[in-house]
Amino acid sequence: MNEHPDSALALLTAVDRSKITSPRDLAIHAILYAQARSKCYYYDSCDTDIRRAADYLTDERSHYGMLAAFYEGDILYNIDRYAEALEYQLKALEIATELNDEYWMARCHEAIADCYQEAYNMDGLRYHLRQAIDGFLKTGYDLNAQYAELLYIASVSYSGHKEEAVRRLDSLRLNNIISDSTCKAMMYKEYARPLMGLGRYKEALEYITLADRYLDGNDQYYIINWPDVAQLLTHDNQLDSARRLIDRLDREYEALPASLRSNLHWARYEYYKATGDMAAALTEHEKATESKNELQSHANLNNFRLVEQNFYRLNAERQQALKTRAYWITVSMALLCALIVMIILFFYKDKLSEREQEFFKLSQEVSRHFANEEKQMKLLSQLSALLDISHRCLENRNSEEKWQKWRELYDKELQKILAPESMDNMISTVNMRHDRAYDILTDEFPDMSENDRRLYVLVAYGFSAKSVSLILGIPIENYYNRLSRLRSRLRTSPDGRLLLAPLEM
Repeated sequence: MNEHPDSALALLTAVDRSKITSPRDLAIHAILYAQARSKCYYYDSCDTDIRRAADYLTDERSHYGMLAAFYEGDILYNIDRYAEALEYQLKALEIATELNDEYWMARCHEAIADCYQEAYNMDGLRYHLRQAIDGFLKTGYDLNAQYAELLYIASVSYSGHKEEAVRRLDSLRLNNIISDSTCKAMMYKEYARPLMGLGRYKEALEYITLADRYLDGNDQYYIINWPDVAQLLTHDNQLDSARRLIDRLDREYEALPASLRSNLHWARYEYYKATGDMAAALTEHEKATESKNELQSHANLNNFRLVEQNFYRLNAERQQALKTRAYWITVSMALLCALIVMIILFFYKDKLSEREQEFFKLSQEVSRHFANEEKQMKLLSQLSALLDISHRCLENRNSEEKWQKWRELYDKELQKILAPESMDNMISTVNMRHDRAYDILTDEFPDMSENDRRLYVLVAYGFSAKSVSLILGIPIENYYNRLSRLRSRLRTSPDGRLLLAPLEM
């Protein structure tokens, strides 16, 4: 696309669009097709495909969305629909800014500057050119920056600051900043208008002759250049040469663009004035003024600033509307969540009250039926589950004081289980159920810690993992790690199968 856009255009033209089923792929094809046509200077119509692509993709704020807006604006600009072109270029700039793409931000500023040039709005032109130049330099596109700099100098000259324009051109020339031949030709050409305004006709003619050498044989360049050359030849009293140029433009280039027709009328005006034909000079002066007024009227001198202001105003209003909408949605969701929480708490309060009563009943049952092994184990399991549920409920209600009372009562019940007489009863039960397993354990492992022995008794007695972790006051993960280490140690015993049997139940 960048090196051989004609080849890119040929490839894209060969694609059968009827076989592209995805709407997004169709839009991307339209964008690339418009980009290739633009690079090959084809602007015969406003392509409806790129318009649809721009409308389809600009909302997704992607690179392709930015390209769609940019090339739709490019097409509109080249068919003289400048105000519409500006709107699309502003959209492209907005998306490029969101993507933080410095190069395309510079390209968009450059395109917007072109629109301002058509409106003869030099302030807008210079502002956007300055942004473009800075962007190109920042991203390493020095040649693009040099072309933009020359357009900037032309706008300075057009605004009447002739000496400043010459000073800027001298800086570019003397410092050898510009190396590209086409760009250098443009630089020499730009000398013509400010030097002409300063009355330095011979210098202007020398520079414009240098420009001709760099672009020898380029008819399009000659069309743009010859009206200025004719004026300089007239001022240098080379009237025959000036007349030949004017006649050749009349003869060979019948359909000149409006801007060049205006320059040609000025060249004729200067020529007729120099030859003393004041009637013909007055006629050409009127035509030149009429042509300039026509151009300015066509471009609507100040409408582009209004278009840009309206674009940003509407964007600001849209953003504010979105913020307002998001605010009220957030408020509505917050109120709805608050209502749901209140409803849940209202019903949960009664449920929690039932849990409180059940908890106290069970804690009393543990105390009364401690001697009954089966009932004790069942009640302890229920008590553990209720304690966990109640803990979460009370935490949600931030009732720390009430929770503390429950915790003290629960700890009191656990201390009963851990009391020496309770442990002795459980050891006797384990020995009776499992062929004196605990006595064998103490004989074969006299150095086993009290914590491991207590763990063995509680598991062999039949407490669940959750109950044992609560009784011993350890996390459930630590319980499994300790039990695994205990089993590994018991396997080393000659009676390992007997000792492990109570732990496997």
